[in-house]
Amino acid sequence: MFTRVSLLLFSLGGFIALPSPALAQPIKHRQEVREKRREQLLKFLKEEKSRPSRVMQELALMAASDALARKGLVSVLVEGEAKGARRSRFIENIPFVVPLCLVDGLAAAGPAAVPDYLEALKTPSAAQSRDLFIAFAASLGQIRPGSERTIRFLREKLADRTLEPECKAGLRVVLANLGDRSRQNLAAILADLKSEKLHTATAQVMVLVRAREWVNEAMIQALGESGTLDAAVAVGILGEKAGSLSKLMEERFDAALAGSGKAVTYGLVLASIDPKQRPAVLKRLCANQSRLGDCRHMWFFATAFSNAFELIGPMGKDIVKLVEDRDPDVARAAMGLLSSAELSARDVAPDVIKFMRSKADDNRRADAAYTLHKIADFSHLALLEEALKQESSPKVRKNLGATIKMIRTFEGGIFYGPPEW
Repeated sequence: MFTRVSLLLFSLGGFIALPSPALAQPIKHRQEVREKRREQLLKFLKEEKSRPSRVMQELALMAASDALARKGLVSVLVEGEAKGARRSRFIENIPFVVPLCLVDGLAAAGPAAVPDYLEALKTPSAAQSRDLFIAFAASLGQIRPGSERTIRFLREKLADRTLEPECKAGLRVVLANLGDRSRQNLAAILADLKSEKLHTATAQVMVLVRAREWVNEAMIQALGESGTLDAAVAVGILGEKAGSLSKLMEERFDAALAGSGKAVTYGLVLASIDPKQRPAVLKRLCANQSRLGDCRHMWFFATAFSNAFELIGPMGKDIVKLVEDRDPDVARAAMGLLSSAELSARDVAPDVIKFMRSKADDNRRADAAYTLHKIADFSHLALLEEALKQESSPKVRKNLGATIKMIRTFEGGIFYGPPEW
């Protein structure tokens, strides 16, 4: 279950809320709505019905403030591995296939969730699955300050001779994020980043714990020298702190624009670490989408596995501005970029709804309605349903109606939309 779903699940934002009109409803009614939604999500995920990635995203969002949703999600993940979910041959050489969105959702539950994750790490499923092990370990790594119980357990696992080297490299990063800034630990992490065998695993977990303040310049340079997409995303997570790599990332972005899908990752990373260049970089990326010759091939999976699309969320407002660009190709590519971010771009869903209801031409507004099936969630239903009542364009109504159905039932049937990245 975990591996199969994680192949599809790569972006997630903050926790789910009720529609704003519902705030005026009695508390009991709001609780009933939330409970029914939780039951629906868990049922769909356990039965592995259509759109499992979307179901899991929303459940992880809900887990931040709903203990039953969190416990249900943990149970599904552990039981899924116990049933023998296997990695495909395509990803067998990737150290970890763990979506940052899942870790963010689990970690957002805070200290109350620590006992659940520690227990999950002790299960046979975590012992047999590197992905599951690192997902829960990284979730603990985001919950700071780390408790004595957590740090003691992780150090015991680090000393376990049976634990794989990749997992040990990941644990060193987790412990650093929880406060182990000892010279010995930081030196070991730097050595891992320079290791041919361990540099990818180390960079991946740096992304999963959103490593920032403890990362020193030597580590930043090692990430730059790596040349992998995972290392590049770790640079993007660092933001302006990795400004020393701005020129290098710009060179790689320029080279990739000649026809490589890697341009997406390098463009997003450059926009993340150099805010002054951000508007221009994002526009160049969107303007050149059609030139990226391998956009319909394996680069998409490599980009997704690296969690690069997660970098889109904080830049959502900048991308929304491009939706109104005079160049229709730029506008459509911008919509497609937001779609790739999925729920990590949920904060700009109201902006996209506003654009959809504007006086823009029907094609662009239909693109917006399509994009909303990816970035809007249950909390936006009231706005979407109100928009549908007042919409007159058949093309927009078709996409908007399908979007609403998808959010409610996870089955939609979108037939018209911007080019996918």
